[in-house]
Amino acid sequence: MDKHTVTLSEKERRKLVAIVTKGRSKASYIQRAYILLKSADGKTDAEISQWLYISESTVRRTRLRFGEAGMDAALEDKPAPERDPLLNEPQEAHLVALACSAPPDGRERWTLELLTERFIAEALGVSKGAVSQWFKKADREGVEALHKRKGGGPKPRLSAEQVNQLPVLLSRGAEYFGFRGDVWTRARVATIIQQTFGVTYSLTHVGWLLRKIGWSWQKPLTRASQRDEVAIERWRSETWLEVQKKPNERDEP
Repeated sequence: MDKHTVTLSEKERRKLVAIVTKGRSKASYIQRAYILLKSADGKTDAEISQWLYISESTVRRTRLRFGEAGMDAALEDKPAPERDPLLNEPQEAHLVALACSAPPDGRERWTLELLTERFIAEALGVSKGAVSQWFKKADREGVEALHKRKGGGPKPRLSAEQVNQLPVLLSRGAEYFGFRGDVWTRARVATIIQQTFGVTYSLTHVGWLLRKIGWSWQKPLTRASQRDEVAIERWRSETWLEVQKKPNERDEP
């Protein structure tokens, strides 16, 4: 039997119709019965997910289980194996703190999806947009599709040796690398990391990386490009003093 096709016998179809019409079974059982009936009628995963207000991955798992083990297995809840906690205590604390912080601009509150995207983005040093695309790909093609990677491209992260080289590079100062003003910002550090090691990090992850190596970043002091520091100091020490010594003509009687 093709694992991607649901073909029902008359007996199986009658059983599924009885499940959805009587409504005496638990909700998940009825939901899977609908999935199998709609799949057998030729509906796509997207159509079924919209009709039942569920994810396409749920439709796909039910349909594949039917192809692998039959209708009864597809209807029943598959016991979940015991597994270790997904997050350790520091990670849980960070997630709680994130949920209690101000929501993103344009949002009234955090949603589970927003929290998940932000948490993964910060942990991996990627953008929230990249995480969102991963979710969409997993929903559309299955989790297995995320394991497939194209060859080439930059390395995903710095090695421990490269991280240890960062303080040496930063100690040379920003002007050494051609920046105006000898202060480091996260954007400047991200540029140096990309140019030196071929690794691209988000500004959020760069900030985390700087804290990890004990390096503080600063915002550059914005000054006019035509600013003449010598002339300014001369005005302060000479002209301004003369101005202060002169009486205010408007105050004279």
